[in-house]
Parts: sequence; structure tokens; C-alpha cells
Amino acid sequence: MPNNTNTSIGVFAALQLLFLLACFHQAHSSLQREILFGDGSVKRKSSLIPFTSPKGKQLFLSNNCFKLAYFPNAANFVTQKNQGYCGPASAVMTLNNVVPRSEALVDPIYSPYPYYTQDAWIQDMCVKQVLGIGSKPWRGMSLEQEAAALSCTKDIRVSTVFADDSHDNKALINLMKMQLQQGSYIIANILRTDIDEKGYGHFSPIAAFHEKEQRETLFLFMDVARYKYGPVWVPADELVNAMRAKDPFSG
Repeated sequence: MPNNTNTSIGVFAALQLLFLLACFHQAHSSLQREILFGDGSVKRKSSLIPFTSPKGKQLFLSNNCFKLAYFPNAANFVTQKNQGYCGPASAVMTLNNVVPRSEALVDPIYSPYPYYTQDAWIQDMCVKQVLGIGSKPWRGMSLEQEAAALSCTKDIRVSTVFADDSHDNKALINLMKMQLQQGSYIIANILRTDIDEKGYGHFSPIAAFHEKEQRETLFLFMDVARYKYGPVWVPADELVNAMRAKDPFSG
């Protein structure tokens, strides 16, 4: 397990994405009519490559795939507990990657064994204070809240990068690749509709990237809404544009 004192977590997101509203307004009946991929996920546009498809597997097994962050993320991959918990799910995946097991929170249902769960993390006093839980109805978290709540865990370094006009796509893509190559973990905050998915603002980890000379970089987006979308390779420019987009419910 990585030394938590040398591990950083990058949180990337669209500028002014204020509230996580993943799937809150989803029409259940429309989901049932969607064509499904072989992995059971809802149909996506053709530029997105399902991880479990023949092409997706080929990309992962290629010598051009950089996957240092994949195996810890795969070992701790969770499904968000409800349709608004993509922030907590992404957070606990990442914390279980970097925090020594003996220092993790203990969820009463697994006591005495320490392990970050969405319930245990969201009930941590520092996290509750950051998110304002108890003082008002909780509908999700902003990028800043996700980063601040992750920082409640001692000895980890959390860096927040906004996909705003001060960074062009190439700079953001290179930064993400560099962080993944150095053993950092990235949680991306995107607007689903900008990659032709159903929903709104959404957090999930980035676990790998594929890069080949004169071909577009692809990032592996490990969607924590696993009941809805499986892991997928996303073209780098499309991912960054989805991080730049504004959530229509937050302006």
C-alpha cells in the first residue's frame, strides 16, 4: 500500500459546478427503455469505449497503457450507495487506496475492522462539518467540499484543479497524465451530458490512460454509478470539456 504521506489526490472539475446532482432528475421509465451494452451499462456514444469490450481490453493490455492507479482503484471499487453519493463513493475508494488500513475509519457494521465506507466517511465529524450535514437537507457536494472533506484525513495532500480558462485542454491533459504516472489519484468531476450520458454533475476516479503516438489520449473513467454505467475509456478532449461544462442546476 502506498505511503500516505507521499500520496496526493487530484480533484478536477468544471468551473462553477456547485452542487452534485447525479441522477436526481433521472426518469426511471426512460432508463428501462435504453439499449444496454454487454456489461449491462446504459448505451453510450461511439467515441466512448466500454472497458470490458474487446477494444477496451486491448487498450488496457497495450504497452501504451499507463495503469499504476488502476489496481488499487479496482481493489477498492465501490458502487455509490444511492444516486447522490458519487462524491462519497469516489472519496472512500481513494482513501482506501492511500490510507493504511489500521488508520481507516471503522463502520459499525464491520467492527472491529477498519475500512472506509460511504456511511462511515459521511458521518465523520469533520466531514459532516465541511458538508453542513444536519444543518440543512444534503443534496450532494461541490468540488471544493469534496476536496475539503478529503482533507479531513490527516497526512494526505489534496490538490484542486479547476478546468477553467486559465488552462487549455492540452495543459490539463498533460497534468492529469503526469499525476497518474507519479502515483497520484485523480477524482474527476464532470457534466455527464457533455459525454452524451444521462444525468448531471458527477464524480468518479480516473484510473489509467492510454497514449499512442499521433493518436488521441484516452482516460479510463471508473464510474461509481455501476448500476448505470460501467468503466469506460473517454477521449481526453471530451473528458476535459465535460469537466469545463457548467451544471445547468448550479449555473
